[in-house]
Amino acid sequence: MEGRIYIATVRGIDCYDPASGLISQLSAGAGPPPGETHVLYRDRSGAIWFGSSSGLTRYAPQRDPPGPPPQPAIREVRISGLPVMASDEGEAAVRLRPLQAGAGSIEIGFGSVDFAIENRTRYRYRLKPAEKDWREPSSRRTVAGRDPGSA
Repeated sequence: MEGRIYIATVRGIDCYDPASGLISQLSAGAGPPPGETHVLYRDRSGAIWFGSSSGLTRYAPQRDPPGPPPQPAIREVRISGLPVMASDEGEAAVRLRPLQAGAGSIEIGFGSVDFAIENRTRYRYRLKPAEKDWREPSSRRTVAGRDPGSA
């Protein structure tokens, strides 16, 4: 909605969204009046007025609905501080061999690709089987657990 550029063309009104790089065309009942648009004006409320050879129309842009949340990916696994898996692209799932009791600590680094200007992605997690409940959402990108059998 904010930052979009509206352009009158011979085909109608195009809307360019610099954040996504997408260009869409406003359909005839949603925005411009029929005929050639001569003037566009944005009022204080954010509505856009189209003046054409057929009359005047008011268009109130709406925010796009939020898309699905970005999928998290595992980027690194460390056991007792030593890396056992690393991936620049990230992995949806990682299979590790069973750890021996007293193996020490495990640390998992993860994240997701989100091109939004204000990335406010928060994650919930639990380390099974040691944790039954999910942790509260957090912006942290690593989780760590300690083997209760290690000193």
